[in-house]
Amino acid sequence: MKYGVKFTYVERGYVEIDAESEDEAIELLEDAIAGGNVTWDNSDVTEAEATLIESNRSRDNER
Repeated sequence: MKYGVKFTYVERGYVEIDAESEDEAIELLEDAIAGGNVTWDNSDVTEAEATLIESNRSRDNER
């Protein structure tokens, strides 16, 4: 059987950023992530939902 799975994946990380303010540091965060400058601590799948796309029986009936 084949399933489509929607999920939320959360990663937690740490990065040091040179900035003039907290707001600027947060704005620069995406650049730090894209540049590979983040140390990732851990990750979790926080929610998941599977939906049947195709069963083996429906494929067998098509043959």
